[in-house]
Amino acid sequence: MAWNAWLRELVQAQKGSAENLELPADLLGAWQIACRVAAVDDVTLAERAAKHFGLAAADLSRCDSVALRFLPERIAHARLALPVQLDGQRLIVAVADPSDPDLESALRFSAGRDVELRFASPLQLDNQISSAYAQIAERQACRALGFDGAEKMAGDPVVALAAQLLRDAAEANASDVHIQPFPGGGVVRFRVDGLLRRIRTLPRAVCDQLVRHFMAVAGMDSSHLAVPQDGRYEFFLGDHRIDLRLSTLPARGGQSLVIRLLDQSKAFTLSNLGFAPNERNTLQRLIGCNAGILLLTGPTGCGKTTTLYSLLAGLNRVESSLVTIEDPVEYEMRGMAQVDIAPERGLTFATALRSILRQDPDVVLIGEIRDEESARTAARAALTGHLVLSTLHTNDAASAIPRLLDLGLSQPILADALVGVVAQRLVRKLCDACAMPVEAPLHPGETRLQELTGELPARRPRGCEACQYSGYRGRIPVAEILELGAADRQALLHSQFVVGGEKRNAAEDGLAHNTFEMIVSGVTTVEEAERAIGLTFWTGLATALNKPLPPGAISTSLFSDGHDNRLGVLLLAANAASVEPYRVALVGAGYAVEWVASLAEATDLLRRASNIYLTVIDIAAENDAAIQAVEIARHTLAWAGLPVILLVPPADKTLHSVLAEKLPDGFLDKPAAPATLVQRVKMLLHA
Repeated sequence: MAWNAWLRELVQAQKGSAENLELPADLLGAWQIACRVAAVDDVTLAERAAKHFGLAAADLSRCDSVALRFLPERIAHARLALPVQLDGQRLIVAVADPSDPDLESALRFSAGRDVELRFASPLQLDNQISSAYAQIAERQACRALGFDGAEKMAGDPVVALAAQLLRDAAEANASDVHIQPFPGGGVVRFRVDGLLRRIRTLPRAVCDQLVRHFMAVAGMDSSHLAVPQDGRYEFFLGDHRIDLRLSTLPARGGQSLVIRLLDQSKAFTLSNLGFAPNERNTLQRLIGCNAGILLLTGPTGCGKTTTLYSLLAGLNRVESSLVTIEDPVEYEMRGMAQVDIAPERGLTFATALRSILRQDPDVVLIGEIRDEESARTAARAALTGHLVLSTLHTNDAASAIPRLLDLGLSQPILADALVGVVAQRLVRKLCDACAMPVEAPLHPGETRLQELTGELPARRPRGCEACQYSGYRGRIPVAEILELGAADRQALLHSQFVVGGEKRNAAEDGLAHNTFEMIVSGVTTVEEAERAIGLTFWTGLATALNKPLPPGAISTSLFSDGHDNRLGVLLLAANAASVEPYRVALVGAGYAVEWVASLAEATDLLRRASNIYLTVIDIAAENDAAIQAVEIARHTLAWAGLPVILLVPPADKTLHSVLAEKLPDGFLDKPAAPATLVQRVKMLLHA
């Protein structure tokens, strides 16, 4: 506490004695006590402190927003230091404790330039730091929403940005929104059709405030950021009520936030899910049983819950009693009782199920069979005349039986209780607007499929605006259904069931073969089969056809040979030589740099590269239209959500006037020094 000595000295100079003055451990509280004991106001004590250190008094009323970008908010709060002005290459900083021996060097290191210290009251600094950085966050949030510096908007822009993200996610049919930190900012991604898409990057201040806003409205405590938290709330998109389930996780650089979107107006029907006709008929036959257990298996995100709700919707009639036990209830359905389990209150799947059986249900949905108690209770319900629907975490249908045996059920009980097992995956469908016929040269996956089966895929992806350049639009389930026949039940009754024997019809019913049929009919692709099913696509198909694996089938399309972990910068310039000095300087500063010559190349690269976080665009000719340049920066690449720096001809006054209004921090006059560009990149990516 270096400030302790000089603060006592100031009080003693005013009061005549400060020997018995007890000061708290923080400068802010100590300053307030010092003002009270010395019987002076905050301004007077600040003037005497500035004179004591031989520093000029800081004018906090003229805080420059450009200067603020050179010092992160967290350091400003930690050091009680606020940048107030940029004087050439020197940053003027108001500080509350000039006696700190490390202060000036720490500020110089963080700002990347020389600093000049001025004194300000801790009380004024504490208030002004929060206010100044909040204003920056608001301006950045306005810019993220497409508002210019001259435009005004009603309400809090961070709140508006949060609402806009949720609307965009709902309209894109996203299942989740991910907001994750990276050094200096954050990235927003939507999970659409099972895969994440980068939507935009956000400055650090905006990202932090956005996460705090979501936490506040979801009933979480934003003052306890060191522990994971869960929350929920709802919002409306037109007539659609969408439930939001939020989860935060402390991560390096900030809070990782994931928001699950559950559209409560969603219609559940088996015919709309896209099952093949034979699969749909088998499912309808299985749920036609008035007693027994029907299980759905597969990894998280494979659509088990949606299929279960669609089966329930088909059984939901006035004359039937349906009850669900879930953790938690995801979709609200009329005409049935839905129970949220609460283990902390003793309400588990097993205890809830035991009570529910006394409610005289016809159909019971159990969110998951996860332990011996819930397995035995589910079997007891099935044996006493109830139809039980549930999920089990196994990779395929056949593995469900040994899994249930491991949970304590005997083979004879399974013979009476188990109706069938459905293993399910979701594969993305090719976009009908842009899919193209397969033609030479063949892709590696297409070649492997031809070598193994003698068949070629019907179509391959291309990418267009309708599918957000992914080549796919929507998903469809592919299933493997194990329906126990009379021979299987007899084998189970006599404890003679052989695990794996039920795979005898894998050529007709296996996941791999069913997905293969989708590939050759033009619904999906080999790459998507590898993504959804994994290596077992090739091994299952080879087993079904009784053929060896084709060479190279072990290497899936999901594996890439490493990933550049550095923050990436994209240079867009018609001439590589014109930006070569900037490329060298950025690489020397630790950035990964990619150069492209056209907007088409930039679009293609940004679709593939996940580490690009900023774009530099070289406006080569002085007669380039100012509005066109702004449109490139703000709209043409807006889908990537990246900050942009324009390198502009200094003689183009029209361009200057437009950019000064539209993108005040987003342009530099040419020829800008490479070090200046690096500094601007650091300011935008690490603010």
